[in-house]
Amino acid sequence: MARSGMLATLAALTCALAAFVVPAAATPSVTFQARAVPIPGFPHTGNLFGAGAMFRLDYMIAGTEFDGAPWPLVGISVQLPAGTKIRPAGFPTCPEPLAEQSGSEACPRRSLLGSGAGVASVAPATGGRLAEPFEVTPLVLPGPGLELRASGHSPLSFATPWPGVLTAGAAGSAPDLTTTIPTTAPEGAAGPSSIESLDLTLGGAGRSVGTPSTTPKARYFFALPKTCPLGGQSVGAVLTFAQGGDPSKPLGVSVSSRIPCPRRALVTPPPPSPPPPPPLPQTLLPGTGGVATAPANGACAGVRRLIVHILRPKGLRYRTAAVYLNGRRVALVHRPRVSARVVLSAPGGVGAGLRVTVTTSTGRRLTGVRVYGPCAAVAGTAAALAAQARFARASALIKGRFS
Repeated sequence: MARSGMLATLAALTCALAAFVVPAAATPSVTFQARAVPIPGFPHTGNLFGAGAMFRLDYMIAGTEFDGAPWPLVGISVQLPAGTKIRPAGFPTCPEPLAEQSGSEACPRRSLLGSGAGVASVAPATGGRLAEPFEVTPLVLPGPGLELRASGHSPLSFATPWPGVLTAGAAGSAPDLTTTIPTTAPEGAAGPSSIESLDLTLGGAGRSVGTPSTTPKARYFFALPKTCPLGGQSVGAVLTFAQGGDPSKPLGVSVSSRIPCPRRALVTPPPPSPPPPPPLPQTLLPGTGGVATAPANGACAGVRRLIVHILRPKGLRYRTAAVYLNGRRVALVHRPRVSARVVLSAPGGVGAGLRVTVTTSTGRRLTGVRVYGPCAAVAGTAAALAAQARFARASALIKGRFS
């Protein structure tokens, strides 16, 4: 009996102490994912080193602290990857009074900086809670301003501006976007709404005005860093909630995500290759009796491919045609072939001697010689004058050997 009485006393004390214990305040659970995505209509953008990109920020919020829903969200602060460049120059802005009176439809098209959507839990005045889909339109305001306009249409209708400030930060630091979300209850609601999901895509691009001699260049509001740390680019966010729906009792929840490092660098299309030089006219080689032709002497003795043609005049047949370059045979043509390709090269800028010997079916030999000068890059320089002198000596030697 004594033991049972003691257990009853301990049970009573436990119940009494439990009545004085204050339950710990629950915190909303936040899931965050950040990505760098391409800009529609602009190739070579997205998750590339130094490229223009749009940031897609996905938030999922879960909780039951506020009448079965998360506490109202009153602010978001996002830190973009360190080294991200912000280039608002050239992007038109939407005056704040115009955005307030006429909405985002009256703003310049290029002042719209992305898009967004979400779902909020609202409490109608009739009781219960309903899911309210809403849209978010980011707008560029004068100065470092960035406003997110949230609008819903069913079951309640509302349009609420979320004022924000975009800070570029020092070189190499992380740009910061801070947004304030009012806790004003929508018309027809019993209290402020609770955001349960939010999907934002921020960024944009435009083209500069070109001139007749230049092409328009693409300009990007956000440009990714040209380097990437091990593990990817870090994106941090702090979501501030109003405890019990009271904005004077803020509670911050920190989350982070990583954007994978790009797999390849920014691809720049190669410049168009220059058109090939026009083919040199073919002229008859003296001494071949009109049987062989070769490019005229306008060709220089750099590395260049020439074609030697063997003609077949009526009544004349040939067995072989040998092509020599500086005394060395480089091609031997047999019937029925009628051409030979020769790489015309001469180290040191000396020039090159081309000799073609055609042997007819009767055993007769027809020989033609043509000398090509060196390719002097800059006329009048010491190298060009020395090359001309060497060519004069070599030309006399070549003609003497082949004549």
